[in-house]
Amino acid sequence: MSATTKNLPPAGPQRRQVLASLTALLAVRASTAFAQDTTSYRLVYANNFAPFSYLANGKLQGSLPALMQELLSRRLQLVVAHKAYPWARAQALVQAASADAFLTAPTPERLQYTIPTREPVIQLRLSLFARADDPHLSELQKLRNISELAQQSLGSYIGHGWVQSKLGHLNLQYATDRNTALRMLLANRFDLMADVSTSGRQGIKALAAEGSIVELPMVVDFSDVHLCIGKTSPLLRHASAIDVALRSMKADGTTARLLTV
Repeated sequence: MSATTKNLPPAGPQRRQVLASLTALLAVRASTAFAQDTTSYRLVYANNFAPFSYLANGKLQGSLPALMQELLSRRLQLVVAHKAYPWARAQALVQAASADAFLTAPTPERLQYTIPTREPVIQLRLSLFARADDPHLSELQKLRNISELAQQSLGSYIGHGWVQSKLGHLNLQYATDRNTALRMLLANRFDLMADVSTSGRQGIKALAAEGSIVELPMVVDFSDVHLCIGKTSPLLRHASAIDVALRSMKADGTTARLLTV
């Protein structure tokens, strides 16, 4: 029997009151520990990954910065700066230890210089989009796996590593950005466009092409997005607390609410 247990009062209202006081004390100490961390952490994001992270009138917008603000600043009381860059540069900043973390799938290359949270932040779906007036649309809507895409011409945009890893062995061509790829799809430059489901739908809406482009039922892939923290970043000392807070945000509905922002 430990000294702490031996000194507790007998079971009953008095003991419950003591236990409640101890729990409150531990919570205060934990909160104080975070409050004493005055390090300014730097998170970086892709600047053109709407609706997750993007620049609008020079300001960072999107659901991922909103989620990280809630997680790190409000719940863990850490000082965090949020910046957006072209995606390749954002990753390079973390690799060079000039930034603390980014949010993405933890690929083998990224695991060389980051440690991801155990708890994923969100899950993304990689989808295919087709023209609504494609004469073969009914057949395209029956596609179920990647092996069936061998006879199709596919499109995406430069820097989409997920598409390259899953579909790069097929007849795939790249546009400079999402909007250009969608316009190429509409112009019949290729049969299908591959993109993250939510981002593709956002791009279609931005082009006012909701009636002209449809998302196919086939799921190319699912990917869990984690907060990937640089191996030398002091943010790693909060990794366990970040996992707990992420689970709490999902349980209380905060994650789902902020994903609609």
